[in-house]
Amino acid sequence: MDVFRRQGEVWLRGGEVHEEFAYRPEEIAEALAGSGFVRIRQYGDRKLRRPVPGEDRMFFVARKPPERRK
Repeated sequence: MDVFRRQGEVWLRGGEVHEEFAYRPEEIAEALAGSGFVRIRQYGDRKLRRPVPGEDRMFFVARKPPERRK
């Protein structure tokens, strides 16, 4: 991404690189559980229901018990 910002009469150009990675839902759930999270739930793309095939995104909600928070 190219970012331009004005400084007085001059435009300065900067940049950022954004990378995304796709993981299987099972990988994410395993990583959360391995980090001490419990009650791991999956939701569809901005819906309060289970994900369905073909959705662009999936959201995870998990809790970490007080004794495991650090």
